[in-house]
Amino acid sequence: MKVDLHVRHGSVAQAIQDYAVEKATRLDRYFDRILRVDVILEAGELCSAEMIAVLPRGAQLVGKAEGEDLQSVVDRAEGKLKRQIRRFHDKLRGHRDRSRAVGGTSPEEPAAQEETYEQIVREIQRGDGES
Repeated sequence: MKVDLHVRHGSVAQAIQDYAVEKATRLDRYFDRILRVDVILEAGELCSAEMIAVLPRGAQLVGKAEGEDLQSVVDRAEGKLKRQIRRFHDKLRGHRDRSRAVGGTSPEEPAAQEETYEQIVREIQRGDGES
C-alpha cells in the first residue's frame, strides 16, 4: 500500500507528518487490498485532515475531520475512515446485519405463536357462520 502525504496552506511539523503516515499505514490491518491512501493536512487557525483510501475497482472512501489540534484531527479522520473500511469489507464478505443472526428467526417467516392472515380470516368466517 502506498501512502501519499500532502500539506496545504502552511507547514506542519515533521512529527505530525510522521504520525499521520503511521496512522494511514495501519489501515492495511482492516482491509488488505487498499491500493493507496492519500493524506491531506491543512494547517491554520482551523486545522483539517482528510484521508482518502483508494480501493480496487475504483472505489474511494474518505474520512474528514476539522479541529484546533492537528493530532486529534488526524485521529478522528483515521477513525472515520477505519469504520468505512470495516463496513466495506463486511459488505464484500456478505455480513450485512449481524444483529439479525443473534435472534434466530428470519424476518420472512413468522414466529410460531403468531397467526397468519389466512388463519385470522378463516376464524372470522367461521365465527360469522356459527352465530
